[in-house]
Amino acid sequence: MTLPVFAQKQGLGFHYYHGNIFRDSRQMVHLIKGFPNMYEFQWKYKRTGISSWERVYNFPFTDIAVIITDFANKNDLGYAISIIPQLQILFYEKSFLSPSFTAGTGVSYLTKIFHPVENPLNVTFGSRFNIVLHGYLGLQLRIKKNFLMDVGYGITHFSNGNIKEPNTGLNLILWKAGLNYLFFGKTLKNISDTIAIVPLKNFYSIRLNQSFKQLPSAGNKFFYIVSVSGNYNYPLTNLGYITTGFDLFMDYAVKYLMINETTTYKSSVQLFRSGITAGYVFKINRVEIPVQFGYYIYLPFKNVTSTYQRAGVQYAVTKNFTAGLYLKTHYGHADYLEWTAGWGF
Repeated sequence: MTLPVFAQKQGLGFHYYHGNIFRDSRQMVHLIKGFPNMYEFQWKYKRTGISSWERVYNFPFTDIAVIITDFANKNDLGYAISIIPQLQILFYEKSFLSPSFTAGTGVSYLTKIFHPVENPLNVTFGSRFNIVLHGYLGLQLRIKKNFLMDVGYGITHFSNGNIKEPNTGLNLILWKAGLNYLFFGKTLKNISDTIAIVPLKNFYSIRLNQSFKQLPSAGNKFFYIVSVSGNYNYPLTNLGYITTGFDLFMDYAVKYLMINETTTYKSSVQLFRSGITAGYVFKINRVEIPVQFGYYIYLPFKNVTSTYQRAGVQYAVTKNFTAGLYLKTHYGHADYLEWTAGWGF
């Protein structure tokens, strides 16, 4: 069977978001003054199946979004301006009503950040630029051939990954509604709607992760963190794979914390932490989006929770080599950003 392929359908979208700031820390309760709003302007691309990954993901939308966020506290938190590449997957692409999932990650500029004199209450944002993560479940209604309406519910997360303190991070829980208008192209050619079956093999991978983070109690001094991850991976489909493994961390901030909290520091062995992990890696052509959950099995200095999480993006530079950026957290509180490189075999 063949499908007509059009010149890539492009369009415009506007979405409005409204909701709450998630109270995940007592440190930030005083910053919540109202209900935040977001205004999203999209340049949309309707993927038409020319590449096999577009057919695997059921002809998704890819967007470049500019989002203005009003945190409902103009004096302390101000506003955020974000640029986010996004992917929207439709579960029933040919239906007039389809469940959808939208995810993206980008960079945000904050108009208000912490200052010891001018803005001492803002313990959320320590730097002008933050990483922003965006994930929403929703429904898409096809009103007409080129008019679409989206509604959804999800979360937007802001953090600088402890590159500069203070940094409690911020989670917004929001409802959204929006309209999209598409411009249709002419038919270029017909292609087969079948997807090549590629043999799926389990494989091992090893990664080297590096980071820096600040500690306010150390006068915002930077501390180096390095970790090694080993994983065994189980591909389920061409869409991604389950991953399980272990992490070994060496965190030089631990020594400072132990000494300053009157904990006995004896040797560099106490700088190590280790954990076991499980997660899933979504594949979009050469782009991979890992989501992992971990549990510390060796934690000599218990200044964090026993569980941790990772989310990020990595790019397959070659068949076996990937490089990317991860955000490591403890229950939504950013620990640090990791620059990562890995090899699969």
